[in-house]
Amino acid sequence: MSTNDILNELDNRIAFHLRWRRIWSGAYFTNAATTVISAALASVSAGFISNTGEGKMLTAGLALAATILSSLEKVLKMREKWDLHRNSQVALDMIRLKILAKSDEERACVDQIAKVAESYSLQLTDLNKAPTTSETGE
Repeated sequence: MSTNDILNELDNRIAFHLRWRRIWSGAYFTNAATTVISAALASVSAGFISNTGEGKMLTAGLALAATILSSLEKVLKMREKWDLHRNSQVALDMIRLKILAKSDEERACVDQIAKVAESYSLQLTDLNKAPTTSETGE
């Protein structure tokens, strides 16, 4: 297998993870925003227009939408899939750079880039995790 074949395969895999990272991040953020908006509208509806039958139905519908959307995110693990594809893409990007690096100086630069990219990816993953009971002090 030639270097060009390896690079082409890497490019295909990187494109795959980039596409799916975008899909899952878009789905996650759209779902999160819609959940917040539905919950807020349900609260407003409950406070201002729930005296009528239609108002109660609207409030119930908005609360139902918020509940379904938040459950959907948990069931589909959108955030986790986004993390998986981002981490995979970073790792493949680093492999590609290492293949392209010719001199010792270039390899040293790629190693530094890899450390920064991996650190960023791990820190972002940690930020996305929900705090545990021991972290919240409960």
